[in-house]
Amino acid sequence: MFVAARRAYHADSWPWVLVVILFWPLSYVYALAVNRGEQRA
Repeated sequence: MFVAARRAYHADSWPWVLVVILFWPLSYVYALAVNRGEQRA
């Protein structure tokens, strides 16, 4: 995540910097915490 944010920063792509810093961790937390329901047949 740090490498992706650094590369976006050096490319002056601020929307990507924000996506990398905010969206990726939130999606990871969602995958771990929220989407832990048991699979139903």
